Amino acid sequence: MSVIAPILVAQVSVVESVLVFFAVVLVAFLLIGWVTSFIRFQDVLGLLNSEHADESIDSNSVLQLRLAKFLTESGREQVPFSLLKCSAPSGTVIEELIASWKSAVRASDWIIPLDDEGVYVLLRCDREDVEALWSRLCGLFPSVAASAWQVGAASFPEDGVSGRALIAGVDLAMEASVREGSLQWAEEVETEDEPELESEAEEQSAEPADAHNKLLDPLTGVLRDRVLSTYMHRQLNEYRLKKEPVALFCVGVDNMEQIRSFHGGEAHDQLLVEISKELQSILRSEDMIGRYEEHGFLALVGCNPNQAEGVAQRLCGTIQKKVCLFEGKRLRTTTTVGVGVYPEHGKNLHELYTKAQQVIDHCRENDIRGYAYYDEALHRKQKSRRNQSMEATRKLR
Repeated sequence: MSVIAPILVAQVSVVESVLVFFAVVLVAFLLIGWVTSFIRFQDVLGLLNSEHADESIDSNSVLQLRLAKFLTESGREQVPFSLLKCSAPSGTVIEELIASWKSAVRASDWIIPLDDEGVYVLLRCDREDVEALWSRLCGLFPSVAASAWQVGAASFPEDGVSGRALIAGVDLAMEASVREGSLQWAEEVETEDEPELESEAEEQSAEPADAHNKLLDPLTGVLRDRVLSTYMHRQLNEYRLKKEPVALFCVGVDNMEQIRSFHGGEAHDQLLVEISKELQSILRSEDMIGRYEEHGFLALVGCNPNQAEGVAQRLCGTIQKKVCLFEGKRLRTTTTVGVGVYPEHGKNLHELYTKAQQVIDHCRENDIRGYAYYDEALHRKQKSRRNQSMEATRKLR
């Protein structure tokens, strides 16, 4: 027995030594892998700042890294940017296109080859300026019709706040461009702040009362801001696919802060409820209405420009005549309505909202009541007022 014990101890020592050896080897391999990855990453970062980056790294890696850099800088400095995915018309030499476009954009913008099919374009600019910049790029090839280009566009932060969301957005917009031609914006990219309609529908069928509360504003009974842009995006797309006219009405209720100050919060809320009921009674069941801010409603109505004027007149006239009785008080107010018509004033919900909101802001700054269509000469210089809940329009933004 005394002879066996040393043998067992020796065997245990050998096993421990082997385990320690393998552990050391494993740690060494991990360190080597980490150091190699770090060096490669530093090389990639160095290549990104060189003139020949696109030749040294595959296009997807270049795009991912440049997007990461843009997102970091834009998030820190609050500077918007847009991503375009372009498929060049047949007969266009990609190398010539890239060289031509690189000389036309700013140093802070980037042209990234997309294999042999086209390019990605990263532009540091507001969403509203993208189409003008795109027209300038197209103008460098005057022999090619604008409709011959296939290009999908997505904007930060309206269409996504991550590289993955923006790439998915341009891919989806690219599909629309293949069908319709020219530049198309991402309209259907789902974000964390924008719940999927199918999920909402499932919740509505499973828990009717709870889903009802999630979709509708508890005070006014119309679509609430959290889901409004999602529903309107899809409704607008239906009109677009059918090639039917549609108009967006931005309805601002006037003097509500004064009413709250003089008559109290309950009177304020009751008047807002009555106004919501009037708006719903004016519009048809197939029209869509929602509350996008405390004293503002949006309505998406299928109508041509001439019909839109009649709708705006009814909206303003009906609210102006409405008398709300509250504890013996007769409460009245007016509305200011901005109208954006598709496709004259915008090709997507974000553009229509921006134009209609600029009309309202211009009217209020100049003490004008009533309704007005967007006018390029009159309203273009009006600074856009961002609305956080509508940033999903992208985002009505």
